[in-house]
Amino acid sequence: YKIHSTIERIKSLNESLDPELEKRLRLDLKKYCTSAGKDYIEICKLAGLSTEGLENLSQETVEIIEQYSSGPWSYDDKTGRVNIDGSFRLEGYSARRESSENYKKLSGVKFGDVAGDFKISDLPELNDSLLDITCPLSVSGNYTISGSLIEKSTVPPRVGKNIDLRNNKIKKLENLPNNTDYSVFLDDNHLESLEGSPEKVGGDFTFDRQNFENGSLSLKGSPREIVGSFTGTYNRIKTMDGCPEVIGGNLDLSNNNLKDLIGNLKAVNRRIRLERNDLATLEGLPLGVRTHDIECGKNLIPP
Repeated sequence: YKIHSTIERIKSLNESLDPELEKRLRLDLKKYCTSAGKDYIEICKLAGLSTEGLENLSQETVEIIEQYSSGPWSYDDKTGRVNIDGSFRLEGYSARRESSENYKKLSGVKFGDVAGDFKISDLPELNDSLLDITCPLSVSGNYTISGSLIEKSTVPPRVGKNIDLRNNKIKKLENLPNNTDYSVFLDDNHLESLEGSPEKVGGDFTFDRQNFENGSLSLKGSPREIVGSFTGTYNRIKTMDGCPEVIGGNLDLSNNNLKDLIGNLKAVNRRIRLERNDLATLEGLPLGVRTHDIECGKNLIPP
């Protein structure tokens, strides 16, 4: 009734309907029809509005967008994508409790531009096929996918802040940006190498506890330069070959199988942690590193 009254008032003044107002009215009408179980196409006809493709959004799709979006959203009928002027966060207890239902609802959503954060966590049914469809075109804030079945590192072409892909089943890095000004988190996956990493990372780069049945993690493909810290504990790493050249923060490769430090490393600006390896020498340690900044207990190095 409110939508119809607004349209009739504008028409009575012989004014044209502002495109942005029309878009908002149409979306409000779609939400009303979804909640009230009404025929959206029929009511659009009665209100004198075009449907603009919103009839293609199912009730489940509208429900999940409404439930987990923090700001207003719109539908682009040309691309078939949903843009959010805020964040989308499907996470925690609510994601786990209704995981099968959330998976079904999510399968109808293609995201476009997200002005805030985009986060899906603790949704164990989420797989590569679904994420290929739902992954946004751009995220202005943090992008987080965790606690899922994904094996590919699917990331939007544009991410404004951190990329967080912890606790998945990722075996190979692909689609990551060449450079990022923020952090990349890859802990608790199934990586066997770091091939496909960004060239430069402006924050931290972490990849602790990769889960593989046999073998060890190779540092080949690591970022060349990291402004923050480089952390990869509990990975059975045997050699520094392929490690970054410059690390602006800490280097933490404790609890691995390193025998020496020969590799590409040229500078570490803060602390170095190498406890619980198989080090018999510190050969390869960059010049200028202060001895009190190195922690290498429980190795083979003589006291």
